[in-house]
Amino acid sequence: MPFDQFPVQPGRINYLFLTHAHIDHIGRVPDLIDAGFRGEIICTHATKALLISMLHDAMSFSDRTGKEIHRMERLIDDLSWGFELHDTFSLKQGITFKMSNAGHILGSCFIRFEIPIEGTLGDMTLRHCGESRNPETKNCFSIIFSGDLGCTDTPILPDPDPPDACDLLVMESTYGDRNHTGRKDRVATLEKLLHKALADKGIVYIPAFSLGRTQELIYEIDRIGTKIHGDMTRFSPIKSGSCTQTADLEQFWDKEAKDLKAKGDHPIDFKNLYSVQKYRDHKRLLDIPCSLNLKPYIYLYPYTLNPIP
Repeated sequence: MPFDQFPVQPGRINYLFLTHAHIDHIGRVPDLIDAGFRGEIICTHATKALLISMLHDAMSFSDRTGKEIHRMERLIDDLSWGFELHDTFSLKQGITFKMSNAGHILGSCFIRFEIPIEGTLGDMTLRHCGESRNPETKNCFSIIFSGDLGCTDTPILPDPDPPDACDLLVMESTYGDRNHTGRKDRVATLEKLLHKALADKGIVYIPAFSLGRTQELIYEIDRIGTKIHGDMTRFSPIKSGSCTQTADLEQFWDKEAKDLKAKGDHPIDFKNLYSVQKYRDHKRLLDIPCSLNLKPYIYLYPYTLNPIP
């Protein structure tokens, strides 16, 4: 929807809440600012750490100049604030919010709002919450907005938190009409494929460019490598720059990932794992398997250009 058709003009918006740093959720933030928004951007600390780098990639595909991108990045950095999970914070007019783990990517959250019942929210009258489970919030209307939700036992990520009771639940449902394959089944399928690649001395190409999914794959490939008969160092996976961002956010990893690193087993880094930062490196590395007879070879494919040589 064009911003000039929004029910509230961007210049009148006080707060913008970000559930996580995937581009389909933050990609229009620069356009909202262009349209006049100057309120506060609220997110978790991990999302705040990822925000500028993720938007930089997105804006590099726009018609903005380098100077315009830099200026927008500085403005977004000035407007955005990171908040702790599980703590309650106050906004204007007695409204409070609390963010909890959504388990989708690092920093992802769902948000619970408590709004005093004196007044209305849009066209919806705020009813009395006398039966609320929390007696301290009995005179409020509670809303939970989910954002994207993840699964339990996702590598590196803390499990999603169970939500508190609420009066209104607003839930995103991109995959609401299907059940995901179980993680054990997915890992077993990947392990079978890698076994075959090792036996055939083949090349495996995996389209993986999104923040979160790429790191999950690298984590699982490393774990599978400890079980495959043969020398895992013969594999040469290539990771994207988003792995560096994930590594820098170690404080937000789950306990399993932290324990692995403490034992000397980095969860998303191992021997013969190469990082591609620029497109020219990507093009050069496409020729390596054939020119050096480097097989088997796994490529977590970060670009859609020049798909397979």
